[in-house]
Amino acid sequence: MRHHSETGSTVTEADTMVEIQEKHYAEFCAEILRGTPIIVVDNNNIKESEYLHFVEFAHKEHYIASIVTLPPPTSIELASQRSSQGVTPN
Repeated sequence: MRHHSETGSTVTEADTMVEIQEKHYAEFCAEILRGTPIIVVDNNNIKESEYLHFVEFAHKEHYIASIVTLPPPTSIELASQRSSQGVTPN
C-alpha cells in the first residue's frame, strides 16, 4: 500500500512501519537514559530479531530486561475477537 506524505513524496506502508518501529525504539532509549525505573514495551514484535535491540540497549545501560509472552488463544475465532489489528478468522 502506498500513500503520499505531506511533502508529496510517496511512502510505502513498509516505510511507515520502519519509521514507527524506529520511533518506539528511540522513545524506549530516551526513557532508559532518563532513568525511568520500569519500562513496559507492549509490542507485536514476536521474532527475536524484532526486539533484541531493546534488550541489548537495556543491558548496556544496566537494566534487567524480561521478555513476557502469553500463550495463543485456543481458537482462531477467539484470536480474531481479541485482535486489535483487524485479524479475521478467514
